[in-house]
Amino acid sequence: MAIDKNRQTWIICLVAAAVLALAAVVISIVMNKRYEEIAAAKRTTDQQLEDVKKERDRFKKQLADLKKVGGWGDDDQVTDILAKLEEHKQVYANTYGDTTMDVYPKMLELQIDRYFAVQSKLQEEIRRVKDLQSKLAAAEDAQKASDEQHREAVKELETQLNEKATALSSAQQTKERIERELDEKIDNMQRAHTRALETKDNKIEQMAGIQRRTEDQLEATIKVVSDYFQEPLDFTAPDGKIIQASASVGVVYINRGSADGLRRQTRFLVFDHDALLRDAATLEPKGEIEITEVSGPHRAVARVISDTVANPILPGDLIHSFIYRPDMPERFALVGTMNVHGDTTDGLDRLRSMIQINGGRLDAHMASDGTIVGTINERTRYLVLGPIPRGDNENEARENYQKMLDQAAKYGVRRITLEQFLDYIGLQAEDQRYDLSHQVRDRDTSERTESNKGQTFRRRPARGEDGAFE
Repeated sequence: MAIDKNRQTWIICLVAAAVLALAAVVISIVMNKRYEEIAAAKRTTDQQLEDVKKERDRFKKQLADLKKVGGWGDDDQVTDILAKLEEHKQVYANTYGDTTMDVYPKMLELQIDRYFAVQSKLQEEIRRVKDLQSKLAAAEDAQKASDEQHREAVKELETQLNEKATALSSAQQTKERIERELDEKIDNMQRAHTRALETKDNKIEQMAGIQRRTEDQLEATIKVVSDYFQEPLDFTAPDGKIIQASASVGVVYINRGSADGLRRQTRFLVFDHDALLRDAATLEPKGEIEITEVSGPHRAVARVISDTVANPILPGDLIHSFIYRPDMPERFALVGTMNVHGDTTDGLDRLRSMIQINGGRLDAHMASDGTIVGTINERTRYLVLGPIPRGDNENEARENYQKMLDQAAKYGVRRITLEQFLDYIGLQAEDQRYDLSHQVRDRDTSERTESNKGQTFRRRPARGEDGAFE
């Protein structure tokens, strides 16, 4: 019995093991199939993800290309681009009254259409001008031919008249008839010739009107560059000298005063005491002074505007001015509008005052209405040129402007620009005056550097026997 029971137990165990093995096989088959399905799904998902990435990259590239075509940067946001588009749409709507310009291609097409329209109109105007020129040339040629025909006809008629007068000298009645016929023909030809001349004059007047309108549109600007003589400084008779110097306080004293016609604010260049013994072409100013007080007949106080520590201003140094002369005042004439630093209202009064302060004299000037006040004479030294006054009296101002130029040429008066004159009398800024640390230069401004631009040292031109320039 016990053996049977053990056998039965083993059988049950074997059956259970077989069942478990079968179940394991079934589960393995099922799990393997599920794994293959999951793997296939994963492969499908990976492929879809790869396709999505490619589509995303393609979209990014297209977006970047669109930004580049539109002139946008890679960092510009779509919202900013759309906002700018809305702004441009509003501009086109306000400018052209067209609200359909909602995309850039339409805006570009509008500009292209406007460009070609302008080009077409320009070409049409060019063709019209050429056509007018051709017609004018043809009219002139026709007029010349007509004049020649008239002359030949007159000659022919005169010949016929002479021949008939000779042949019919005995027949006065016939002669009178022929003369009447000839007179009538000549009158007809003269009337025709007069009409042709009137037509020609009308065409000439039309062309002159076109030319006048063209000239009126041009800026009537006079640019006159003064013709400086390249003469060295004349130190045979200096304008004065330093008699006392106080370098510590920047004050010097000179030997010119009220008896010499010296005025306050007159400026002098200072040269070494031995300047008379040196070549004038190599002279270099050592400093500049300005009169602050005329303290006596032959004594004045001046402040030092510029000097150098290495070569200070000392007693005995010579002084030189472009306007002041102890023996005679400089004489000037002003023509045109005197625009002093943008001020055209009282520029003439300011210049007259500055000339008087510096010991000069104003011989003549042009008033604001274009009339001439005073006269240019043989003692006038400079004619200062400004632009021709504009306004109701512009034609008269132009005539008077030319009259003053002719007078200046007659007496040998030197013409200078207003800018040069302002520099002469010290009305410009001090930093645009003289560069005393450099060699004296001539008037060739093309060789200036940025550091000394506008700081040219001008030499005194030679004076003729009559007081004018040679």
